[in-house]
Amino acid sequence: MTLRIVSAQQRSVKRWVYPSMVKRVQVIKNFYDDEVKNKLNLWTYRNYKNNFKFRPTHNNPPNTSYTTRWTESNLDFPEEAFNLRQQIIDVLNLTNYSFRYEHGIINTVCFPGCQVWEHLDKAKIKDHIIYHCNIIPKKATGGETVIEGIEYDIQENDLLCYAVSECLHKVNLIEDTMRFAWMFSFYIPRIELEV
Repeated sequence: MTLRIVSAQQRSVKRWVYPSMVKRVQVIKNFYDDEVKNKLNLWTYRNYKNNFKFRPTHNNPPNTSYTTRWTESNLDFPEEAFNLRQQIIDVLNLTNYSFRYEHGIINTVCFPGCQVWEHLDKAKIKDHIIYHCNIIPKKATGGETVIEGIEYDIQENDLLCYAVSECLHKVNLIEDTMRFAWMFSFYIPRIELEV
């Protein structure tokens, strides 16, 4: 397994490499600031009870997790979400990608008792992988992402990227308050995944 931790100073250096090569798993510390975090959290607080925007997930205990995954075309995501998506594209030097779902952006709210069981996402485009870059702007006790048996307890301003179609992954049980996650989802040609 390859793990790459990048500091804020390193990520400001743009790599001009084609094709882009993405790591199976990488963490970028301090990827966004508290102002962005607060705006994303405010959008989630204001919208998570809206059935036109958030729907229950299918693989968690009932009524413990809601997502925009299946309602994305009806959404007015905040500008900060689109800016973060572009920042990810720039920092990872993605040149050959398409978005999974309409905008490639998913917001999820999990409540105490929620957990995501270990799974692989299935890529629907031949010879492509699904690559997620996740932020957790509102953490809870528990709720750590576990990728290929390794627990990633990222902080609220960090970015966790991994190949969800290649790496078994799950989310540990959430023990107390709500947990907010934003996922930026891309299809990337399989040949661009570092092995």
